[in-house]
Amino acid sequence: MPLFGASLPAKAKETLLKFKNILKTKGSTSVRALKQRFNRADANKNKKLCIDEFLAVLQESGLFPTRDELQALFRYFDIDGTGQVNFEAFVNSLKEPLSER
Repeated sequence: MPLFGASLPAKAKETLLKFKNILKTKGSTSVRALKQRFNRADANKNKKLCIDEFLAVLQESGLFPTRDELQALFRYFDIDGTGQVNFEAFVNSLKEPLSER
């Protein structure tokens, strides 16, 4: 059972993992760095990302998903099904799961 949004197809899981690895490599995993990326992509400044703005975040990071990967990943980040991703959902979807220990 996924923690956020829709479950991810295998290909989209690979895309999410690539995105997380790119962010780690660039040292962009802090909340501050993620907020900066989010704000740069939020073209209309409504504090939410539509799918095109979400794609801009991915592309700025060097990730160019297929249409299917983008849609699956966006559904995963869109935890409330509104067709937009708020910052809290964006950050929480990128967090690594806690271990059971």
